[in-house]
Amino acid sequence: RVLLGEGHANLVLARVDALSALARALVQKAAVVGVAFRSSVLAVVAGAEAAAALVEVLRAGILERRTGVYDLGFASESIQRAVYDSLTFALRRELHGAVASHLESMTDPNVGAIATHKHLAETSDAGDWLVRAAQAAESAYDRNSAIRYLDMALEAAPAEGTRLRYFRGRLHMQTGRIPEAQSDLEAAAELTLDPARPLGN
Repeated sequence: RVLLGEGHANLVLARVDALSALARALVQKAAVVGVAFRSSVLAVVAGAEAAAALVEVLRAGILERRTGVYDLGFASESIQRAVYDSLTFALRRELHGAVASHLESMTDPNVGAIATHKHLAETSDAGDWLVRAAQAAESAYDRNSAIRYLDMALEAAPAEGTRLRYFRGRLHMQTGRIPEAQSDLEAAAELTLDPARPLGN
């Protein structure tokens, strides 16, 4: 995460405020999509104003064209962060939900991106998607990402604490984080033995 001084953030937001209303709305929606993304995703999330406003935003140097699959993005991560932090939590949740829905409908869905957006949108199925993302990351030998998804899953679905802590504890063990592994595995064992909890929780 990029930490911005108040002065720098204000300068960024002043540049955004100088745009037309349509262009400002586009930049706000782009900030929720991410630092770099597919232009097709932004087009769906932004709706009708996307095409009309994109030229203005590109000319202002706030977004820029890129090569590769993620063909559009912010000129810098600090710009994206300043705009994102200026949004209300309600608007963030709404837009993260819209991004997640679109990504889910794609023929090559990115499980990790969908899970992250669902978590930030606070959807009821966020926990399930985060576990799927953790499993996919583990299969790709990206155990650090798997642990990060499980951290979020424990926030989204605390009732699944036993299963998630065993999973995360095993990953901590595999990455050499012995104290963290011991803490998770002991906590999972305590949850399993707690007579006040139903089995499996």
